[in-house]
Amino acid sequence: QVKRLAGFCSRVDLLFDGDGAGRKAALRSAEMILIAGVKCSVVLLPEGEDVDSILQTKGRDGFESYLENARDGLGFATSTVRDEFSPKEIMAWATGFLGKLTEPTLMAYYLPRIAQGLGVAEAELRSAVGARPMGRTSYGEPAVSAPARPVGAKRQIEKEDLDDKMLLKFPIQYPEYIPDLDARGFKSVLTTAWAKGLWEKIVANQQGDILSGLTQGEKRLWMEFRVERDESQISGKELQLEWEHHCDLIEKFRKKASMKQLMSKLRTAQADGDQARIERINKALSDALRREDEQH
Repeated sequence: QVKRLAGFCSRVDLLFDGDGAGRKAALRSAEMILIAGVKCSVVLLPEGEDVDSILQTKGRDGFESYLENARDGLGFATSTVRDEFSPKEIMAWATGFLGKLTEPTLMAYYLPRIAQGLGVAEAELRSAVGARPMGRTSYGEPAVSAPARPVGAKRQIEKEDLDDKMLLKFPIQYPEYIPDLDARGFKSVLTTAWAKGLWEKIVANQQGDILSGLTQGEKRLWMEFRVERDESQISGKELQLEWEHHCDLIEKFRKKASMKQLMSKLRTAQADGDQARIERINKALSDALRREDEQH
């Protein structure tokens, strides 16, 4: 369920009872959602209350006041662990959480925040999980070369960069498939500006010297993938299966983009109070989910 949610939205609001069982369930759910790279917030309702009873007694405004005071999911998790766990359990929770991360950039994001939230030394926690300081971005540019961002500025890099890097790997390693990928609208499934720019260069220089037109970071990525291909080149049926897998990836990302677009339209319709449009969009979402279930 978390994996499916991660494909449709960037934030999940959790609502649980405020008793002991509810707090444990909220902690576990927040962990799963955060590990998937999705932002979440947590609302603990008063004991004996649920969404229905609050709506009945306090109305919509009363219920929304709980949402407005929701706690950040990571902050809720670290404060709960810090306040209720023993020192040994705190370290076990932290290393367990970080050990489940599959993306290096998520490790770089979460580790210092978890260390701060739990009140433990970052170096100690890093040593416990065997993590190295992140010196480069996912597409090969030295992290120190990036310009400083103003306080409060946000940079959506983690999952987007890794997704685009994964998608670009195949055409860089097997350029004979570039025309077919371009015809399938490959550029539309890339989400970052650097990846779109690199793809445009790849398409424009299929018969020429592409390296001369690339930035240093793009050259590093290009050479990394080409060296990897030389070391483990595939052909025949194996290459055909890889091509089909890549086509499936493109379709997956296309569906994900379509879902995000529908969710954005739904939020706009809800803000406008346009009930007819809300019903149409909800139907489109239901149809899309049904088609996906039928395919699986």
